[in-house]
Amino acid sequence: MFENTSIRNKLVLSNMLMIVVPVIIIFVVVFGLTSLVSYFSTSRFSIDPTFGSFLLYKTQFDAAKIESEFIDAVNGKESIHSQLEKKQSEPLKGGITESTTGLEDMITDSVLVECASVEKNGSDILILANDEIIYKTEKADVYNIVGTVFDVSGKSLSDINDSFVSSNEFGTVIANVFRIEHGDVIKVIIINATLKAIVSSVGGDYLHIRGDNIVFVAAVAAVIAICVTNGILVIFVLKSILDPLKKLQTATHELRDGNLDYQIAYKSENEIGQVCADFDEMRRRLKESVEQQQKYEENRMQLIAGISHDLGTPLTAIKGYASGILDGIADTDEKREKYVRVIYKTANDMDRMVSELSMLSKLNLDKIPFYFEKVNVAASLDSYANDIRNSLENGGVEFEYERTCPDDIYISIDIGQSKRVIRNLIQNCKKYKDTSKPENRAKLTVSYEDGNVEFVFEDNGIGVADSEYEKIFDSFYRSDKARSNAQSGSGLGLAITKQIVERHSATISADRSSLGGLAVKITIPETKI
Repeated sequence: MFENTSIRNKLVLSNMLMIVVPVIIIFVVVFGLTSLVSYFSTSRFSIDPTFGSFLLYKTQFDAAKIESEFIDAVNGKESIHSQLEKKQSEPLKGGITESTTGLEDMITDSVLVECASVEKNGSDILILANDEIIYKTEKADVYNIVGTVFDVSGKSLSDINDSFVSSNEFGTVIANVFRIEHGDVIKVIIINATLKAIVSSVGGDYLHIRGDNIVFVAAVAAVIAICVTNGILVIFVLKSILDPLKKLQTATHELRDGNLDYQIAYKSENEIGQVCADFDEMRRRLKESVEQQQKYEENRMQLIAGISHDLGTPLTAIKGYASGILDGIADTDEKREKYVRVIYKTANDMDRMVSELSMLSKLNLDKIPFYFEKVNVAASLDSYANDIRNSLENGGVEFEYERTCPDDIYISIDIGQSKRVIRNLIQNCKKYKDTSKPENRAKLTVSYEDGNVEFVFEDNGIGVADSEYEKIFDSFYRSDKARSNAQSGSGLGLAITKQIVERHSATISADRSSLGGLAVKITIPETKI
């Protein structure tokens, strides 16, 4: 929550806390100490007001809590304790003693937790039920306890019938006597042989928490609170500002050194968080720009290499045949006609490649206008399927058409450019058919799902390797690595197809065909009428 707090609000909050925290601490100290003195000096233990020992007050308070927990145990109530409290009370179970009253069963974990609090301060505890011991501090000696009680209070255990506090040079005895259900008398006797030094008379070397020095204690607490609060707030505010600034500085150095993958590990909605988010967005866009530039450069180099190779090969052929005519190698009319026809065909292939290259360039530069129309998928393809079939069968490929798309589905397309896409797929199907198979087949499947129309054109041709499915849409890419097959085309057809498809806000991908060759899938969103 504090990470998202604005720096302005952090400064305002810190200034407010500098005032509020000390005031709260002063109030708590004054109210708490006043309440403690007032409570214990008027309680039924009849504390001598000159006794200012906080340990004495705490021990008497713990004795009252033992009584409360004991009564709750008699009434069947048991408090819930943490694992730490259970760990503290477990060793004390050895101090439970069997008696004829059976009331030792009332020494519950809750009672033992309070006993542990008392024994931790150096006191010994003796709990009696109807003058029978049901619990004592395990390491304490009963005879020593009885002797100390008598030396301090002048009473034996059986003579103790009322609650009291007594202290002299032998120590301090706190007795808490109460009755429970059925009239059983419970005596909680706490003995501390060293408490005599703590409750020395007024004017000794020890600070007594009494009404006349509460103001002094509160003032000291306020000074300490101001110092501590100021230190914590300074550390907190500086840390909340300097830490993200260091991360931003590190990110700046990484960016300066060319590491565009370094992300700032700081997420917050405050001012610095917004600066870090903007910086990271700048880094991301810069990275995309650099990657795009690198991709453009790679495509440019690939394009130059492709043009050089694919134009150089037919030019070499033209020069060779033209040289054959000039040198008289074609010494008959039939040879000269054959050479001229080869030159003419090669020139046409070059013209077609130049046209496709021009088409691809215009598509990349968005120079070709698209005229979109809403067309019914079923009506358009059902009528166009015969043209596809005729074209493929003329190339020796059997065609199958399957449509599961509903009759009332429409898409927005440029009809002319869409037919170019289909023609390119048909040409690839005929060029790359597998002549070793008894029959060559192609299939067009049209389906509809989740608002998208899916066209899958597949064949049983030679296909491509699994690693080439993503590459076949690149310019000048052909699975023929040597680019020696003149019939395999320019390598621009599928690149043009991809550009046209993407201009339709559609996607195109390639995969292995269920027929055994290549499958090209085009997914285009439905257009509502």
